[in-house]
Amino acid sequence: MQKNARVSRAGAFPKKPTRKHSLPLLLCTILLALALWGGCIDSAIARETDIQNGCVSCHILDSDKDIDYRLSTKLQKWARVGVPENVMVLARRAAAPGVQLDGKHPDISAQLDEGVIPTLCLDCHRSHPDQAPDLGRLLHMIKYVRHKPGVGNHFRSVYGGRCEHCHMLDADSGEMQIKSGREQGH
Repeated sequence: MQKNARVSRAGAFPKKPTRKHSLPLLLCTILLALALWGGCIDSAIARETDIQNGCVSCHILDSDKDIDYRLSTKLQKWARVGVPENVMVLARRAAAPGVQLDGKHPDISAQLDEGVIPTLCLDCHRSHPDQAPDLGRLLHMIKYVRHKPGVGNHFRSVYGGRCEHCHMLDADSGEMQIKSGREQGH
């Protein structure tokens, strides 16, 4: 018997299915190409929108839409009326075991006048783990887990959910740094 000869026994080799048309393969190829191309677009959007300062690059006062997305505005509201329950659910998950959160954020308006975001936030959240949730865990859950009814995950669907929006790689050390900056209007 030849070395590479195929032995033909009944059932030894399943019959290769015949392809009537290649439409499913074509659709898969197109979807893959669009997904890969979409990744390039997301990177281009990140460069075009100049997200050099992390949070404060996107959380801005949008005078064209007359909407204030600034974190200081949100935090002031949370100090007055409380944190929305959908965010509190995530905050409780991000907090250390046994930490009781009261549902309101401390008023930090004065600190925001002098500080940069999220460096200011990290300082407080890290120095008071018995009173505040882990900020890294909380933000990653808000940005990647939270879904708004009828909208979905805004950070991922609209902005592409790229790590580079909030982080930058230090090429010398190989470590990820957190982008920070002063908020618009402060």
